[in-house]
Amino acid sequence: MKSTNARDAKIIELRRRLEEAEAEARAEERAEQKEIEKAKKLAGDAHTRAVLGLYELLGIEPEVPNVRRVRGEEREVAVDRDEKLRSSRLLAFVEGLVDGADEGLLERLRDEDESGRQERRPKPKGRAAGTATDLPVGEASEPEADGGEEGQDGDERRSWSA
Repeated sequence: MKSTNARDAKIIELRRRLEEAEAEARAEERAEQKEIEKAKKLAGDAHTRAVLGLYELLGIEPEVPNVRRVRGEEREVAVDRDEKLRSSRLLAFVEGLVDGADEGLLERLRDEDESGRQERRPKPKGRAAGTATDLPVGEASEPEADGGEEGQDGDERRSWSA
């Protein structure tokens, strides 16, 4: 009887682990789908142009269409209308290029990319004069009636005192 209970406990534990793994996989899939939907909404055209450019640059042609005879005419019917196969082939092609590329070249290209990202980074906006952040810590309360006083470097600062 003990062996049956031990076996049942093991089965229950394995089922629990399987359910956890499946729940985790579903959560990852939902997160990926959410990211895809966001990308389609915000960057769909840019992504499409990039992929079409890569197809052309790398010579990744569409799948060979089926030919059907309809009322005596031969018509081509797309096999991969949503281009899942073609995009998978593109990804495999690029992965092969990256895997076979010189590590020094990849590092140089990544560095150039990062440098460009940093050059395009938005510049911090200047703070408005007279904000509480211009004052030393501990001096925030009410402005004086005269509207301010001249600071050490000659600029006008609001004076905040208790």
